[in-house]
Amino acid sequence: MAETFAQSRARSLGFRRAEAPDAGFVAGMIDLSNAGADTDREQAIANVLAEGSDVGFANSIIADLDGEAVAAMVLNHAGTLPEKVEHCLPDHQPYVRLRLQVPSSLYLRNIATIPDCRGMGVGRALLKLACTISLQSGADGLSAIVHRRNFEMQGLLSALGFRLVANDYLASHGTLGKVWKSASGFGIKPPESQEPEMGRSNCLRDTSC
Repeated sequence: MAETFAQSRARSLGFRRAEAPDAGFVAGMIDLSNAGADTDREQAIANVLAEGSDVGFANSIIADLDGEAVAAMVLNHAGTLPEKVEHCLPDHQPYVRLRLQVPSSLYLRNIATIPDCRGMGVGRALLKLACTISLQSGADGLSAIVHRRNFEMQGLLSALGFRLVANDYLASHGTLGKVWKSASGFGIKPPESQEPEMGRSNCLRDTSC
């Protein structure tokens, strides 16, 4: 029987900023979030290690269960969103168009949990933490782009009070993308002060495109 979130909490669930030695795990979680689209693992790890990268470990938060990494998310601040979509690569343009619909929000670029730990509420806890970080950073809520058929993620966002803002066709994935956003000022305290100390200066660098 699947372990419950209460049981997982009893096993000591904590959150921390990722560090360089976590690059392999973060790259794997990004690939999981992208449904296995990252075919070059060495390059994916290099991207996580690259200074200023929007998928860099400096922008990543890891969830540990009993000291073992089981989930991760990547957050991007909107500060460096390009003013013109055409300045981006064609595959990136739909994502930028969607993000420009919620230009002042903190962007949840990737989130994933290892298969053995799904259904415990770890992803939900990470989302709640991301909402709190959006408040701390002065962002106008939290946003996420979700593929049309990812009903589980859309249901979770809806349950947490997010609303659907816009759609765009993601040619690189052959599907419709939907951007969701939390209400302005929406934030939920993470459980038992597990929140890592993070703010705009030390966590949320963004180099979109």
